[in-house]
Amino acid sequence: MCTRKPGFWSAAWLLSALVLGGLCPRAWGEQTNGQNPVAKLAILGTGAPEGIVALFAHGFAQGQLKPTEAVVLQRADNQARLQTQMNPVTSWPDGSVKVALLAVEAPALDKGEALECVLVKAAQGRAVPPLEWAKLVKGRQATLIVKPKEGEPWRFDLLAGLEANRDRWRDGPLALSTRVETQVPPQHLNGVTSVRLVADVIATQDGILEIDWRLANDAVRKAGGGPATYAYEVAIDGETVYSQAEAKHIQYTAWVRTRGRAAGGAMPERPLIRPDYDLLVRGGFTLPWDRSLPSQAHAEYLTQTIQKGLPTANTAYPALGICRQAGEVGGRQEIGYRTYAGMVWIKTGHPEAQFLAHRQMEVGSSRPQNFWDEERGTWLTLEDWPCFTSGVQWQNTCPLNVPREKATGFPADQKSTANAKEHVTVDHAHNADYWSVVALLSGRRMAFDGLAMNAAWVTADNNERQPRVLPDGKLDWWSPPDFNTGVAWAPKTGAPQVRGFAWGLRSVALAAALLPDRFPRREYYNRNALAWINAYGVNLKTLAEERGELAGWIPHTNGRTHTPGFMTSFVFYALLDALNLGVAGPHGPAVLQYFSNFRINAFNRPEFNWRNAACGRDIPIGDGSKLFTTWAQVQQRYREQGDDTPANWSAHIGGGDWQRNVLAGLALLRDAPIQDEMRAKAADGMVLFRSERQIGIEGHPWITPPRFFGPFENLNSLCSLGSTWRWDVPPAIRAGQTFTVPDDAPEGAFVGLVVTDGGLPRASRPEGTDAFVIVEQPPGNPFAVSRGGGLRLAGKAPAGTHTLKLYATTYDEKEQEHRGPTVPVTVKVGR
Repeated sequence: MCTRKPGFWSAAWLLSALVLGGLCPRAWGEQTNGQNPVAKLAILGTGAPEGIVALFAHGFAQGQLKPTEAVVLQRADNQARLQTQMNPVTSWPDGSVKVALLAVEAPALDKGEALECVLVKAAQGRAVPPLEWAKLVKGRQATLIVKPKEGEPWRFDLLAGLEANRDRWRDGPLALSTRVETQVPPQHLNGVTSVRLVADVIATQDGILEIDWRLANDAVRKAGGGPATYAYEVAIDGETVYSQAEAKHIQYTAWVRTRGRAAGGAMPERPLIRPDYDLLVRGGFTLPWDRSLPSQAHAEYLTQTIQKGLPTANTAYPALGICRQAGEVGGRQEIGYRTYAGMVWIKTGHPEAQFLAHRQMEVGSSRPQNFWDEERGTWLTLEDWPCFTSGVQWQNTCPLNVPREKATGFPADQKSTANAKEHVTVDHAHNADYWSVVALLSGRRMAFDGLAMNAAWVTADNNERQPRVLPDGKLDWWSPPDFNTGVAWAPKTGAPQVRGFAWGLRSVALAAALLPDRFPRREYYNRNALAWINAYGVNLKTLAEERGELAGWIPHTNGRTHTPGFMTSFVFYALLDALNLGVAGPHGPAVLQYFSNFRINAFNRPEFNWRNAACGRDIPIGDGSKLFTTWAQVQQRYREQGDDTPANWSAHIGGGDWQRNVLAGLALLRDAPIQDEMRAKAADGMVLFRSERQIGIEGHPWITPPRFFGPFENLNSLCSLGSTWRWDVPPAIRAGQTFTVPDDAPEGAFVGLVVTDGGLPRASRPEGTDAFVIVEQPPGNPFAVSRGGGLRLAGKAPAGTHTLKLYATTYDEKEQEHRGPTVPVTVKVGR
C-alpha cells in the first residue's frame, strides 16, 4: 500500500512561520523603503510571457535580514514593485536569515534580456492569502508509471491527498510545493525492496505544475534489496513529459529529474535570476573570484557540454560533462572548489551555467553514494552506524542479521556494482560539489537532499578513521564516534589524499552551513563538520612539536616522505568556507593558522628555495625513516634528488595550474583570519611569486593573467577580495588604514599589513622589492615596507602619531609601470 509522509515541514512550524511572517502572507508590502537594499539581482529573460513566476533562492549575510521582515523585488528602471514571495529555510546563529527561497512574478522579457532589480525591505502590507492545493490541482493530473521487466506496471498518483499533506517547502501567494514519498512496491520490481520514490510537487499561480522526482535505489542493508530493472514515465495532464527506456537501476544510485506543464499546454521556460555576487562573497557563501577578464572556456565547456549531452539526457545514467571514471586525472571543469558551471552561475548567472549546474546535480545524485537508513528516515549517520564503512567493499562485508550498531559494511550480495562504462563512479580525491550552488541559488529541494547525502557519504565511506591514542601510546581503533575529537568519526589525520581531505571537508562544511534548519537530523551535519576539523584541532600541539619548523604540512595517504604542494590550497579553500559560514567551531581558526604556516614559511625562509614551493610539486618532509624538522633539511633533500627548481624555470617546473593554485592560496591567506604578521608574509610570498618573469621552458611560470581565466578558472581565479590578477591595473592602497605599535618595540618589530585593492602588486623584476614604496615618513626613516606591504620598524620611532605616504605598483608584460595613488597611512607609536 502506498503511503505519503508529511515530511519535516510540520504543521506546527508552518503555523508559527505564518504568525511570525517568515512565510509569505506578507509576501510584498504596500510600500518599499529605498534606503534598505538587501540584494542587487537581475531577472534574465527567457521569452516567457508576463506573469510567469521565477523560482530562486539566495544567501544573506548574518544580521542582514530578519525572518519576520518582508521583502520585495523592485525594478531599477522605474522602481515598480514586483510581487515577491520569501520563505526562509536556513538561519544564522543570531536567528537572521541565511538562506531563503524566493519567487517573483516576472514581466515579459525577451530571451537574453536582463532586467536589473533590487531586493528591498518592505513595509508591512496587506495580508495576501497563500495558494491552496484544492484550487491549484483541480482538473489536473500527474502520474508516475513504473514498467518492470516482468509483471504489472505500477501507477502512482502524485497529486492524491495533497490537501491533507502538511509538508511545505515553498508556501505563499506565488508558489506552493509539497513532498510525497513512498516505497515502490516490490511486487512491481520482481521482489526488489530497496527502491523508493521521492517527489516534490510544485505549483505556481501562473498555472504551471512541476514534478521534481527522485527514484532512489538506496535503502541500505535491507532484505530483498538489490538492482531493479524497469522503464518508467511521468505524465502531467495526460501528456508524457518524461520517458526512460528499460534500464538496470543499481543499488545506491538515484535518478533525479524534473518536468512540468502549464495549465493549457507546454510549460514556458521560467525566467531566471542573476544572483548578487558581491553579497554572496560578503556573506561567506563563496570565496572571491577575479572577474576582470571573461571566462575563456565558456563556449568550449558549457555550450559544447550541453550540446553533446542533451541527446542522452533521458538515459538512465547520462554524464553531461562529468567523467564516468571518477579518479581520472587531467583537466576537469566539473570538479574543484566549485564546478565550472557553479562558478559561472555565481559570477554572472549565465543561463547555460544554470542549466548545466542543474543537470550535473542530477548526474551527481546518480553516483553510488546514496545510503538511506529506511528505519530512521535519514541518510546513514555514524552516530547510528558507528562501525560501518562503505569503503573497501571487495574485502569488507557484513551479513544482514548483524544489528545496525555493529554492522561493518554491506552484505556480500549488496555491494555497489557501478562501473565507469555504464555509470558515473565516485572518488574522494576527485569528489565534486554538485549540489550547494543549485541549492543556494535555485532553492531546489532535491539539491539540499544531495548536499546532505554527499556529506553523509564522505564520512561513511572512509575505512580508516581517527583512532584514540591510549596513555601508553597505543592506538584504540574501536572507540565510539566522538565529534569533539574526531575519534572514530573523521578520517584518520593524513590517511586520505590531501585533496581528498580538502574536498571532503568542503562537502561536510557546506552541508553544515546550508541545510535547512528543520532538515532531518540537522545537528548531525554540524557535528560532522566539526569532527573533521577537531581531529586536527585537538592534536595541533603534538603535531607542531613533532614537525618543528615544518609544522603545518598535511600528510598524504599516510606518507612520511612528501606532501603535495598545490593541493594544500584546496584545504585553505575548504577551511575558509567553514570559517566564513560559521561552522568551523572553536578549533577552526587555529587549524587554518597551523596549515597556513607551512605554505607561508616556504616563501619566507632564506635557506629554502621558494620556487620549489611555487611550482606546486611534492615537497619532501622526511626520508622514509624520520621526519624532517627544518627547512634546511628539506632543501638538502632537493639537492640530493637533483630536482631543485632553478631561477630560470628551466626544469622541475610543475604544472601551470598547480602554480596558479599555489598563488591563489597565498592571495587568499593575505585576507584570512590568521595572525596579521603571517598575513603579511603571505602577501610577501604572493608578490614574490607574482613578480617572476616568463623566462622558463614553454614560458613558465604560467601565471600570466589570461591563464587564470582558462579551463581551470573555477580554481585558479580565486583572488584577494577586491583585487585582480591583471598586471595592467594599478594597485590602490585602501584609504584610512591605521596601525599601532608599542613605543618600546624593538627594531624589526611588525607594525601592520598595508592592504591594496585593484591589481595585486608586482615588482619591476624577479625578487624585486619595489612593489610598495614609502615616499614620505618621519625623519630618520624609522619604518620600512616589505615587498608585500608589511610595515616594520627600521629604527627607533618617536612616540606619537605619524603619517606615512606610500604607493603600490605593478608592471605589465611590456614592463610598463601601472602605479597606484600615493595614500597616507597612520601609525601610532605608544601605548
